[in-house]
Amino acid sequence: MNLEKKKKYIAIGSTVTVLAVSAIFYTISNHEKPVEVKDMKNAAGAMMEVKNESTTEKATIEESTEAPGKGDNEEETVSGTGNVEDYNGENIAVPKKKLTKYEKFEAALDGMGLVDLGGSRVEALYVHEEMDKESKVTGYIANGGRMKILEGTDGDEWYKIKSGKITGYVRSKYVLTGKDAKKTLFYNKDVIARVGDENLSILANSKRNSAALAIAYKDTEYPIEKFNKNKKYAYIKRTATISGWVPVKDIKIVINAPKAMTKSRFKKYLTEFTEKEKEALEDYLYQSISSTGNSLMDSVIKLISHNESGDFKSARNPRSSGEKTITVGAWQWYGENAHSVLKEICNSNRDKAQDLIEDSFSGRRGREKAEKLLRDILSGSNWVNENRIFSNQELVAIKALLGSDLGISVQNARIKSDIQAKVSVAIRTYNLSNDSLVAYICDLYWQNPAQAKTVVDGCIEHFGGTRGFARSNRALRYLHRAALDNHLFGRYTDRREYAYTYCRELEN
Repeated sequence: MNLEKKKKYIAIGSTVTVLAVSAIFYTISNHEKPVEVKDMKNAAGAMMEVKNESTTEKATIEESTEAPGKGDNEEETVSGTGNVEDYNGENIAVPKKKLTKYEKFEAALDGMGLVDLGGSRVEALYVHEEMDKESKVTGYIANGGRMKILEGTDGDEWYKIKSGKITGYVRSKYVLTGKDAKKTLFYNKDVIARVGDENLSILANSKRNSAALAIAYKDTEYPIEKFNKNKKYAYIKRTATISGWVPVKDIKIVINAPKAMTKSRFKKYLTEFTEKEKEALEDYLYQSISSTGNSLMDSVIKLISHNESGDFKSARNPRSSGEKTITVGAWQWYGENAHSVLKEICNSNRDKAQDLIEDSFSGRRGREKAEKLLRDILSGSNWVNENRIFSNQELVAIKALLGSDLGISVQNARIKSDIQAKVSVAIRTYNLSNDSLVAYICDLYWQNPAQAKTVVDGCIEHFGGTRGFARSNRALRYLHRAALDNHLFGRYTDRREYAYTYCRELEN
């Protein structure tokens, strides 16, 4: 405390003492009962008017949504914690409150809203100039994007919000708040641990002397799945098979959900985000699948990991008119295949699966809804015929199943068995020994078996049989052109070009 502050505190203390003593003399002179020591303290305190004013500068994560750190110090100094005024209305300096990094993260969530478009096929929530759907659109917030709610409460049709540099109005029915928003941030992997300029040990338990399992690499970001009870450790996921605890004091907590954008910036964002997400998920997925020991199998898995790269816990409702039901998992199993994967997960350990589902539901009817979802998964119904669509709570439960140890184990085994089946079709049905042709055909069969057979049969006819097709040095090029000419495969030019380039490298 500097000299000026000391003087001020001494002056205030002296004033309070004088006032308290005066009060005692006043009491004695009026022949009243003497004031006890504890009452004297209360009298002194009552002479000061204390106002705990909140300031506009709340403790928040930085603009980049990081919890700013100061080296290895866990506690951070946050200004604007409130003023205390003396009875003359003069400000008295008070010590600044210190918040831990986790507390700053919680402060950033205060008043935050998160876009949830549910089963809607639109890609963004519109920010309107006025509380009117016909009013000018001033910004676009991607699904899962964030905002600060300025005005509006539960039950209101509109919220006034600020997101990035854009202020306006959004429909409240597409906005999650409170615990729902926080839960969704974790499910979307938008709560990130950013490692500093030194590697960190990933620990088996949230204890200082816990055994190290792996390394969290410097200058790298990993999704945070949860914090321990005292909020001093964060549970991060390096890959689907490598996860553990790191000290919160050694990381920066980043909220990665996007903010509102202009129309042109939003279009650019979609392109950039799609490519970046695909690369990250491809790497994440491929590292998480153990080698089969067969070079051809591993090559096909790597190819389709790129083309179908999803998250192990991903789940979504139909996005286009051509889709009729849910898509799930690392390799985007669809319809009855999706149903089959979920059923296999639940059957692998029904008690644990039931607990995972029940934990995802809340409210008075939560248990009832959880039991219904489990029955639906274990049923023999056909989800494609039923056009099965899921509520937001059901999707959270399904993601919990898929991302659990049970879910990852089942998906890993399913990937290998599915690829083995595709490789067997290419080798046994078409008598192929050329790895590049086998890999390209497997990718076609993964997309659409019926159309894949049509394309490959046409190629075999062109080369005068399977033997001619298998031995021709022009076979891969011809197969690629035939796929591009197909009405279905031709719509996925980027995928086809990547598969062709990848398979050509297998020839060398």
